[in-house]
Amino acid sequence: MTRSVLNPDHPYKPLDVGNGVVAASVDAAGRLLSVGGYHVEAGYVTLEGASPFPHARRHDPAAVRRYRAALAAPGAPGFGLAPAGGWDQVGARQ
Repeated sequence: MTRSVLNPDHPYKPLDVGNGVVAASVDAAGRLLSVGGYHVEAGYVTLEGASPFPHARRHDPAAVRRYRAALAAPGAPGFGLAPAGGWDQVGARQ
């Protein structure tokens, strides 16, 4: 597996990962922003805290960029584990 680092010049841009079956977007803090995959009966299914992206805007690059920036904005809904003292405390010696 290759290690990927988010571009510090664009911290709002989520990291996208996938294996051809499942895809996910992760923010700079490691929170899952969305997880999606194909379902035989329902089609493509996405689990995310944001409102669905409007299908009519799917081919509008500016609308897609705004939506994705909002996904990774500080305070945007996400899910995952976080240490009680924050990530900067992980591995800290006292």
